[in-house]
Amino acid sequence: MQEETKTRLLKGQLLLFLGILFAFPLFGQQDSTQAKLDWEADFRFRIEQDWDSRKSDGTFRDDRTRLRYRVRLGASYKINEWAKAGIR
Repeated sequence: MQEETKTRLLKGQLLLFLGILFAFPLFGQQDSTQAKLDWEADFRFRIEQDWDSRKSDGTFRDDRTRLRYRVRLGASYKINEWAKAGIR
């Protein structure tokens, strides 16, 4: 029974050591990835008023007021010193 306890203890210590050993490179890589990643966002809002406009047949259209909005999100990743990829 003591051998089984020692074996479990050694396995636990080995897993803990490996977990700590491999955790630091992952966090270091995550920081460098975050440094290369840029986020951007844009929000626009406006009110359009359309008075005295004409339809295609030449008749007058009713006056109208429209609300317009646009939201854009984007991300770009710096691959190296001369290349960058992005999506919006």
